[in-house]
Amino acid sequence: MDEKPRTPEDRARLAREVKRRRQQLGLTQTQLVAVGGPSVSLISKIESRKPGPYDGMSILRLERALQWQEGSIDAVLDGGSPTSVNASSVITPETATTKAVIPQPAVTAISAPKSPSESAMEDTLLSHLEAMARQQAELMEEIKGLRKQVEDLQRIRDQQDPGNRASA
Repeated sequence: MDEKPRTPEDRARLAREVKRRRQQLGLTQTQLVAVGGPSVSLISKIESRKPGPYDGMSILRLERALQWQEGSIDAVLDGGSPTSVNASSVITPETATTKAVIPQPAVTAISAPKSPSESAMEDTLLSHLEAMARQQAELMEEIKGLRKQVEDLQRIRDQQDPGNRASA
């Protein structure tokens, strides 16, 4: 996001676009964080039109989580429209807990090659992220099962004591 001063209208336009896209993807603010977006507090600030400044990495994370091309937020603030990325990397609510979107820093014209230790550390971090995403998906499945058990127990209780239905 550039350093240009922004008007309330600019912030309102960005708020509308971010919220619209998040809802279009079927994601809550928390799910947007889970797919690699910035913090819930930052998403909330943007969606409620609060002024920045916002750091560049957070904006990049938001663009990627919203499946927008880099620079889309600046385009919206300048009165344009965001540009979506290709459909092959689309994240849905069903895959939000299993796909990790890992923001990469913008590539500069000259970039230094990674050292072996940096590559190893990156591989380790990616492995940990993937494991955490798998664990989160497993927990979500477990929660679904527990919810079904609660519903079954409530149904049995209601069948045994029909008077409970009125108080439930």
